[in-house]
Amino acid sequence: MLPGGRWLVAALAAFVIAVAVTMIFTGAARTFLGDLVDGVPRRVRAVAAVLGAYGNLARAVVFGAVGVLLFAEAALHGDPVRTGGVNEALRGVAVAGRGVLPLLVVSAGLAAYGVYCLVDARYRRA
Repeated sequence: MLPGGRWLVAALAAFVIAVAVTMIFTGAARTFLGDLVDGVPRRVRAVAAVLGAYGNLARAVVFGAVGVLLFAEAALHGDPVRTGGVNEALRGVAVAGRGVLPLLVVSAGLAAYGVYCLVDARYRRA
């Protein structure tokens, strides 16, 4: 590993974890609804609130898993082989979370976020 490489990977881990925390706040506080125009039908806004919140929380799990299970662990151990991508992070979630159920919950959340993005594309404040 390059000199200072451990610190660079640790900084990357901190950044990715900070993004995950921001997504948790965005999902819980539903701040993403401020991006929609005022004339969104009430039912569409309600569905967007649920899908967007669930989707942002699922995205936070993925980003957090990447930050903690890959980058932070690689920085701690000084082993660049321990880094990876979303696939390795989700595999770690499956192992830590007792099987496939956590992956199904996260996958459904990512699908919910995709549907929210369609609503967002239609009713986005310009």
